[in-house]
Amino acid sequence: MKIYSPKILNKVYQLKKRFNTLLILDEIATGFGRSGTMFAFHQSNAKPDIVCIGKALTGGVMSLSATVSTKKIFNAFLGKRKNIEFMHGPTYMANPLACSAANATLDYIKKYKILNKVKKIENYFSKNLKKFHKYSFVKTTRHIGAIAVIELFDLDKEKLNWIRKEYIRRGVWARPLRNVIYFMPPFIIKTNQLDKIFDTTIDIFNLWKKKKV
Repeated sequence: MKIYSPKILNKVYQLKKRFNTLLILDEIATGFGRSGTMFAFHQSNAKPDIVCIGKALTGGVMSLSATVSTKKIFNAFLGKRKNIEFMHGPTYMANPLACSAANATLDYIKKYKILNKVKKIENYFSKNLKKFHKYSFVKTTRHIGAIAVIELFDLDKEKLNWIRKEYIRRGVWARPLRNVIYFMPPFIIKTNQLDKIFDTTIDIFNLWKKKKV
């Protein structure tokens, strides 16, 4: 899981304008506050033509995704001409219950100022990720918004399975992936719960160091 500077997206946006191409952004995992702003691209000057959204759109209650576009693109598929429409009709498209969940989620985000909660999580990550730098098998750490990553030098399948089992045994659900362990907690998480996650990770790392797994 890489985190790149908004400056890179700005450069991509300049190339998009230069060559008159479409800029399509995937905000399925990062949208609705996860990156610290409502959408990750809000941290740049980029203006996408199409944005893919999902996941947090319904607060994780129901499956729902959407493709948002500029009016120019949307209108290109409208009209009386034949064969210009974009024929795409999934079975569960515009599910009323899922759409209601999405509306409720958007209201909740606005009413309870969720971005303020994300900022508190980000501050916690900024302060506490430093604790992992002392381990020789930790390559680096990084974070943005409510996303934290611990990148390891080596994490083969055997070690990965061992780490996953140790987390579960301690009552924490984490998802090691390749050579990284990443955390994307719910925005309503409490400080003592974040402490539980980080303390558990330290316990596992200490055991790893001691046993040389």
